[in-house]
Amino acid sequence: MRTRTALLLLLALLPGARAAAQSVPSPIRYIAETQAVNVYGGYLFTTPGIAISDSVTVDFGPQDAPVFGARYQVRVGGPFNVEAGLAYSPARRRVFAAARAPADTTQITPDDTGLTTAAQIMMLDLGLRFSFTGPRTWHGLAPYAVLQGGFVTDLGGVRAEEKDIPERERFDFGPSFAVGAHLGTDFYPSRTVSIRLELQNRLWRMESPEGFFPRGRVPESEWNATTGVVAGASIHF
Repeated sequence: MRTRTALLLLLALLPGARAAAQSVPSPIRYIAETQAVNVYGGYLFTTPGIAISDSVTVDFGPQDAPVFGARYQVRVGGPFNVEAGLAYSPARRRVFAAARAPADTTQITPDDTGLTTAAQIMMLDLGLRFSFTGPRTWHGLAPYAVLQGGFVTDLGGVRAEEKDIPERERFDFGPSFAVGAHLGTDFYPSRTVSIRLELQNRLWRMESPEGFFPRGRVPESEWNATTGVVAGASIHF
């Protein structure tokens, strides 16, 4: 009787033991935290040129420079997060003056002074983030895309390098509307900390100084593309 009972118990336990041995840890982990703060740094590649005629483009705008920023995001449902961001780029830009032909005062050409000056670019954005894996990670990764809109401006006033340039010929950047689309991913080494890599793309609007156009002609403006490659870290709570 005792032997029979022991055999029956062993047979009852074997299926459970086999199932435990065959179980595989899931590569998917649910993200319980609904808010995050992110800080990052990287490099911004700009398009500084603005056309002042069909054949002449002048590099008035900010040049390539580092970029630093911070974001706050909150989950609003499923794969969607709303985020607000602030970024700063300590860039520089070239200084131009308007040169007029002696025989024709309506013919204006750009005169490169050979000087550069600071361009303290500040960017303020509000965006909608879509997580491709929803509120989950896959092998620690959570890739996403962001659509955003906001404003960009140069924080500085008239610099020393521009004091001899007539006011109508000085380049003034912002406040200007900007739109963007970003792609990136978070990697979670722990439950509440992630490492972020991101490719940023923005379009911002720049306008040529009115002094580079004859009286009565409207200054040219363009949407110029910028690309940023950044890395950072996030705290989730």
